[in-house]
Amino acid sequence: MKNLFLIILGLIALLAIMIMCSLPSVYKTAAACTVDNYKSNGIAATAVYEHKGLFTWPKDHLIRISGLLPEGALKTKALSLFNSDCNGGWLNSNLNGLTVAEAAPPPPVVVPDPEPVLPSPYTLTGVVDGNRQITLNGYVPDQTSMDAVVGVASADYGQANVINNLQISDGAPNDWSATAIASLDAIDPLNNGRVEMRDLDVSVSGNAPDQSTSDIIQAGIGGSVLAPYSTVYNITVPAPAPEVVAANTCQTDFNNLLANETINFESAQAVIASVSYSLLDQLASTAALCPGASVSIEGHTDSQGADVYNQDLSERRAQAVVDYLIGKGIDSNRLGAIGYGEDLPIGDNDTSEGRAMNRRIEFTVQGL
Repeated sequence: MKNLFLIILGLIALLAIMIMCSLPSVYKTAAACTVDNYKSNGIAATAVYEHKGLFTWPKDHLIRISGLLPEGALKTKALSLFNSDCNGGWLNSNLNGLTVAEAAPPPPVVVPDPEPVLPSPYTLTGVVDGNRQITLNGYVPDQTSMDAVVGVASADYGQANVINNLQISDGAPNDWSATAIASLDAIDPLNNGRVEMRDLDVSVSGNAPDQSTSDIIQAGIGGSVLAPYSTVYNITVPAPAPEVVAANTCQTDFNNLLANETINFESAQAVIASVSYSLLDQLASTAALCPGASVSIEGHTDSQGADVYNQDLSERRAQAVVDYLIGKGIDSNRLGAIGYGEDLPIGDNDTSEGRAMNRRIEFTVQGL
């Protein structure tokens, strides 16, 4: 019985020795298997067999897996390959060295500087008021242009009379500053002068003392402001003084006009017939040529009808002519209306031709 026990004990010892002797081979095979699987699956990890001695207990043997993987899904796959294909589920292992790299922070978002907002349209205005104070608004491309524009305004109107609201901005058309300087300098002789530049369009306005000044300004700007700029002028000049003639010349002109035509009225009325408007306009123009002369507008009738009626009709017709002339700008203080009725005939009232001659309006310059 004792011998049997010793035999069993010896067999157990022999089995233990055989197991301990085979463990290194098993672990090495599992480690090699794991490495091969990782390589074939593109997993950058290693499997290394470690032990505390060849003839040691099973707990002193292990496979250490390590590697830095780019994502968690690869770590899960690495563990699965080790446990299912090579480990058999019973080998000791240390998986602490198998880690996942922290995701690199995304590159900073580079926000480009916003493109400058260019003025559209690109404008510049110079406005002169009644006190010869000029206000500048709009844009110039740089400080040099700013100094030049303000400088020409100061030279023309005085530095104290320049209100400068100009701003510096990109986007100016070519020759912007030269065009602005030429235009602003040219309007110096104008009252209430104004220059407005809008992209390639230039507008010049104001009141010139005479036509010659207006012509000089337009010629000066026209010689300095070149294509592709275009210039529009709205320069007013005083109306020329009316021609003045002697009073006797006006009388001669009145007589000549009325010798060829007659001022007609609606039958038996003091309403001027429209066919006579042209004649009356010529008579008004003649009266304007002798502004110092007083003119009597005299109405006459034929002898048809009662004397009182004819007298009244002649007065009303004379007044209708006076009112027309006043409407054409003739001073009312220069005009007088008088009616003579049928008292001063120039034709025979017994004939239709004579009566037509008697129905008339005459213009008489007083004081001749």
